Amino acid sequence: LRNTAGRQLPAEALSIDRVEYVKITMPTDSSGMIGEWPDPLPPQPAGGSNLPAGRNAAFWVRAKIPAGTPAGFYHSRLHITGASLEPIVIPLQLEVYDFALPDRASCRTAFGLGIDRLLRYYRPVTDDERRGIARQYLQLLADNRISSYGGGFNRLDYRLELSDDPQQCPRVQFDWTEFDANMTMLFDEFHANSAVVPVEGLGSGTFHARHPGSIGGITADDPRYEPVIASYLGQLDAHLVEKGWDRYCYTYTFDEPEEKDYPFVMEQMALLKKYAPHLRRLLTEQPEAPLYGGPNIWCLPTYYLDAERVAARRNAGDELWWYICTQPRAPFAGEFIDHPGTALRVWLWQTWQYRLTGILIWETVYWTSETAYPDSRQNPYRDPVAWMTGYGTTPGTRTSWGNGDGRLIYPPEPARNGELCEPGNRPVSSFRLEVLRDGLEDFEYLTMLQKLLAEKQAVLTPDEYRDYRQLLAVPESISRSLTEYTFRAAPIASRRDAIARAIVELRRR
Repeated sequence: LRNTAGRQLPAEALSIDRVEYVKITMPTDSSGMIGEWPDPLPPQPAGGSNLPAGRNAAFWVRAKIPAGTPAGFYHSRLHITGASLEPIVIPLQLEVYDFALPDRASCRTAFGLGIDRLLRYYRPVTDDERRGIARQYLQLLADNRISSYGGGFNRLDYRLELSDDPQQCPRVQFDWTEFDANMTMLFDEFHANSAVVPVEGLGSGTFHARHPGSIGGITADDPRYEPVIASYLGQLDAHLVEKGWDRYCYTYTFDEPEEKDYPFVMEQMALLKKYAPHLRRLLTEQPEAPLYGGPNIWCLPTYYLDAERVAARRNAGDELWWYICTQPRAPFAGEFIDHPGTALRVWLWQTWQYRLTGILIWETVYWTSETAYPDSRQNPYRDPVAWMTGYGTTPGTRTSWGNGDGRLIYPPEPARNGELCEPGNRPVSSFRLEVLRDGLEDFEYLTMLQKLLAEKQAVLTPDEYRDYRQLLAVPESISRSLTEYTFRAAPIASRRDAIARAIVELRRR
């Protein structure tokens, strides 16, 4: 890529992946249909690809422009050659805007990364290899502006110093060495904007089962329990504040409670609130009055949006996120392979539209179901269905969670043929992950414009301010409601360009 002045961008600014397809035999819902759908994006080999005759072949050209690149148009050409093909030359033009996105995304992200799940597709690895593999996946997510709550880098190292007197409370002693190194890596290297901190000792669970609190064998009904938890949480809270990580860190101890679970959840929230007031408390549940005062990050299902309750919790100082997990189905925007290609990008516009500040997806490497495949590994390249697992389901049962649910990354290419992967094999991105990143960048453009308008309002005429401010509204051509949104990329691209040009203009005022 060169501009008219002859400036050449580094070779790594452009990369090319192949667009491959998965065969849908069981549509997720009314949006889907039987047939081949594009999703895996394996890297284009340096020596070229062997393409089957008589079929269209698609390629994904990705541009990642270094910060500080001079604005303007850059040009290049794609050359396509083959043994029985007349050479094809395709002109490529790219415009660089005169601003850079911040390294740390504004929209909070919390995506699962089950390291034990993905390691089933690798040969047995050492601890160092395990860490290296996890870093590969964290890097892929970070390249797409996503923070993970997995990967195994959030472990707290502590011990209880027991007394000979069984009535005397043990002392909690932390060793912060590994935790600090890992948090520094996440925040400084991968520019994470959130990180879950696992709090041992508190009660946890899901709507399916609860696990009462216990630490070092001391259970919640033991009079020593609360003093030990108070010491544990107090030291953790103080350390996060000292490091400045309290603005990013949260704990996530219970998932999707039912009404019967609310008192139990509130007991754990009360301990957190009392002894670790700076550690944010996330709950995957819509705002319900019996839970008010407990969580301060409400992460609600995307199909549940009570505007009045959401506004009330926002006014109370709580954060509002939302999440996707096996739901929602059509006509809502979702993460399924056989949904409109715009769905995950539109999800971020809807996040802005409804004034939510974060998104969560339960998993990114859900490649196999131990329930559906009790004696083998599922091949996600061959079987795109995310089958139900756990919750007491009988092994061998196959109940669909939808195509591609919890699977935004594919295992390295050897897994396509059922082989075990080597630690150096590169994980494979997906069409949906790339489109989601585009949405996160759209959200960033809107955030930047909003901040610039606040800074520059004094130098703008009322008409200018009104015109710029109109760009912060999500047009109906992109999203009219949660269930009415564009299936075409053009309206999104057009709006993004208009916002970008407004940013450039305002930066010059």
